Amino acid sequence: MPPRGPRRHGNDLAVLVRSVPTLKTRRDWCPWMKAIETHARRVHVWDYINPDGDISPPEATFPTEDAYKAMSQFAKKKLEIDREAARVYLRPTDSLRDILKKLSSRFKPSEWQEKKFLRESHDQLLRGPKKNGPVGLANWMVQWSDFHENAKETGMTYFSDDYNLAADLIEACDLAGFKSFATCGRGRLFSADTEEERKELKFSDFIDLFCFVSNEEIVR
Repeated sequence: MPPRGPRRHGNDLAVLVRSVPTLKTRRDWCPWMKAIETHARRVHVWDYINPDGDISPPEATFPTEDAYKAMSQFAKKKLEIDREAARVYLRPTDSLRDILKKLSSRFKPSEWQEKKFLRESHDQLLRGPKKNGPVGLANWMVQWSDFHENAKETGMTYFSDDYNLAADLIEACDLAGFKSFATCGRGRLFSADTEEERKELKFSDFIDLFCFVSNEEIVR
C-alpha cells in the first residue's frame, strides 16, 4: 500500500462546516467567528483576514492556493444569511476581511446582548443534557466547557469563577440523576477550606471527574 499523502485542508473544512452553527442571528456570531478564526489559523491566513487587523498578504508571497480556497469555501458554505441582506452588504469583489467586517457590523452582539445570551445558555445547561446516551452527555460537557471559556472572555465574574461554575455543574448533574459524580464533586468542593484553595480549583478538573466517575452511567 503506498504511503498516505499529507492531510488536505479540504477534509478538515468539511468537518468544520458541519460542526458550527449557521450564521443567522447575533446569537450565532461568537461560535461562528471562533470557528472561522480556528480554521484560519490552521491554514495560516488569519493575519490576512482578521477583521480587527490591518495586515495584507505580501505581494510576492500569498497564502497557498489550497489554504485560501479552503477559507473561501468555508465562507461560501456558512454564509447562509438572508439573500437581500447579502446583496446589500456583501459584494463578489469583497475580500474575506471585508466580508467579516460587514458581517461583524450586522451580527456581532453588543456587550449587553452577549451577557444576556450567556445567562440564557447557563439556564439551559442547568436543565440537563438535551439527549441521553454517550453522545448527548459528551455534548453537554463540551457545552459546559465552552460556556466557561465564553464567560471568561466576556468578563462575567460569577460564571467565569471555577468554584462557582463547578457548584452549578454539580447541582445540574445531581438533578439529572448523576448522583455518584454529585457526591464526589461536592466532596472536592468542600475540601477546599480556604479562599486560596478555592482559587486553585479548576473547572476543567470537574469535567474530567464527571467523565471518570459517571462512565458506567454514561454507558447505560
